[in-house]
Amino acid sequence: STPFTREFDTTRPSTTLETNADLLTNDSSIPFTVIFDETVTGFDENDITLSNTVARISGFTDTGSSYTFNLERNSDGEVTVSIPANVANDDAGNSNTASTPTTITFDMQSPSVTLTPGVTSPTGLSSIPFTVTFSETVTEFDENDITASGATISGFDGPGPSYTFNAERDSDGTFTVVILAGVANDQAGNGNTASNSIDITIDTNLPSTTLVAQTTSPTNDNSVPFTVTFGDPVDGFIQDDIEISDETVASISGFTGTGSSYTFNLNRISDGEVTVSIPAGVATDNAGNLNEASDPTTITFDTQSPTPTISAAGTNPTSSNSITFTVDFGESV
Repeated sequence: STPFTREFDTTRPSTTLETNADLLTNDSSIPFTVIFDETVTGFDENDITLSNTVARISGFTDTGSSYTFNLERNSDGEVTVSIPANVANDDAGNSNTASTPTTITFDMQSPSVTLTPGVTSPTGLSSIPFTVTFSETVTEFDENDITASGATISGFDGPGPSYTFNAERDSDGTFTVVILAGVANDQAGNGNTASNSIDITIDTNLPSTTLVAQTTSPTNDNSVPFTVTFGDPVDGFIQDDIEISDETVASISGFTGTGSSYTFNLNRISDGEVTVSIPAGVATDNAGNLNEASDPTTITFDTQSPTPTISAAGTNPTSSNSITFTVDFGESV
């Protein structure tokens, strides 16, 4: 008789899901290949499972044991692609095993960046600390990516998403710092957006202090008005900052003013000499510089009327035809 041969096949076809693309990507279309280890039938694009609507399937191609398709982005987010078991059969009727799932994260969002100075402007500092904060971790960012017009960069430190550096300037003036777009990339390859632009003015000049009495000395006025003028608007200047040399001769009242101009009165307590001055370091300008000292001003209060004394030369009675008299007021009149 003729021999009868029967081949038994109970091995299920394995399923492999492959892509050469990065799993975190800013591409909008990711190519995939589905490979069965033998020829199968019954497999089509409807058998591909997606975990959500972040993406969709397109371009499905059937080549027998190998199939290709594209995973098209609908929105940023994470989506898992898989081929479930039992969606295809080999010639012996064995259904396939499930593939290993592949998770793709679509990220087409550029990382934002914020530039924050460590001081307010204007400032008396010549070295200004800055912080650079990206909205996510980035690569390829260094001090050469910082644009500083009118200053130099030092002390750069990272990695991020937060970096620090100092902007240095050797003289007074204004400089600008900005991070341009596209100098750093996130893990998906998206270039950063541009940062905010920061202008810093450096002012190391101490505000001058000018003290002027509105009455000449000596005076018989009981109150002498004064003006105080600073070279820049200042904060922190109060009446107690005014120094007088002798509080038994005069006192301060009527203090008022703001910014760079102030007034007060020097009130007589008794006759005598008193010196008024504004010491250094009692007021601060907008850049944090302390004021210089004023020149002292001396006022002499004199409310005593001069009393003249008359004396005649010679004796009385006299035989002279001319008598010399002296009038002594006791002070200049």
